[in-house]
Amino acid sequence: MTAPFRSVLLTPNVLGADGVSCLSRQIAPVLPEPVIVLSLHDDPVHPIDSGTRRHSAGGHRLRFIALALRLLFRCDRDTLIVCAHVHLAPVARLMAWRGARVTYVLCGIESWVPLRLAERRAL
Repeated sequence: MTAPFRSVLLTPNVLGADGVSCLSRQIAPVLPEPVIVLSLHDDPVHPIDSGTRRHSAGGHRLRFIALALRLLFRCDRDTLIVCAHVHLAPVARLMAWRGARVTYVLCGIESWVPLRLAERRAL
């Protein structure tokens, strides 16, 4: 069986110029290794850097969920999952079913608007 990841970063983008992308690029290198970044919107072809593995769904939500499900069994109680946007919280919760710790990062408008039902339940 493949070794578990120590850290997983779930993010909408990591390669963009927006604030969440910038924050994700700052979070990834300080997480315990090995790290994998799972990105919803980024182009799967472009690399992030040589030390971080990245899987991108290219904007396809079902592909993102499928990627998360493939990584699910490589997350255990020693894994830290960092969710960089609240709308990815249900996926983070799913990935943590084997006891992984989840850290949710709230920034911007998501910090003060009401959460959707799926987001509330995931938190």
